[in-house]
Amino acid sequence: MKTIIADFQVNPDQLAHFLDLAKELHSKTLQEEGNVSYIFCKKPDSEYDFAFFEVWHNDLAIEKHNASEHFTRIIPQMIECCTGEPKIQVYDVYNFEAI
Repeated sequence: MKTIIADFQVNPDQLAHFLDLAKELHSKTLQEEGNVSYIFCKKPDSEYDFAFFEVWHNDLAIEKHNASEHFTRIIPQMIECCTGEPKIQVYDVYNFEAI
């Protein structure tokens, strides 16, 4: 399994539009095959810092997500609402049983 953390810093004047886009992306992504978890969070000490915490079964599920209609349409619009590009971190889910 893979985990992705995608951090976004939103322009204050674009907050409402960004949240509308994030809501749609969240709703559609939860329906995707291969998605284990897709959580949208706000940083406690900032009104404009948000992150998606994603868990996927495998790389193929991520590739399909990244190529989906809703992702390719919504993400560019979300980035336009931000102060810069999102910070993306990808992790392998650690398997303690393999030790």
